[in-house]
Amino acid sequence: MSSNASGGATSFAPANAADKVEFTITIINPCTTTTLADLTVGTTDSSSPYSKAVTDGGSTTVTFTRPVTAVETSSGIAKVCGDTSYTIHSDNSGTNFSYTSTWAVISGPVSDTYTLTIDTTADLSLIANEA
Repeated sequence: MSSNASGGATSFAPANAADKVEFTITIINPCTTTTLADLTVGTTDSSSPYSKAVTDGGSTTVTFTRPVTAVETSSGIAKVCGDTSYTIHSDNSGTNFSYTSTWAVISGPVSDTYTLTIDTTADLSLIANEA
């Protein structure tokens, strides 16, 4: 470090000083380990907070609000970890499922609210193939 203050230049060379202080700075991305708040699902049946019945030949929608992360809460910065996206899976294994039609669609967000639309009229073979 050096300074060109009035009265001449001063310098300090910590590598040569007997009283030097060493430290390590570690930068950690808190978004890789943050936790999500519970998913808030709306327009569900009374039997379950995540249940919605639809009869073959009909359609229905379920809305859910994007859950905030613990990092958003602690920092006070909305979406500090980036945008969120959602996909439809056949089960909880996390693998993508190739539907034969667009009978299940997630749209949004509108004000952080997403809509899952189930429209069985989009594929009249659902009962036979994918029920």
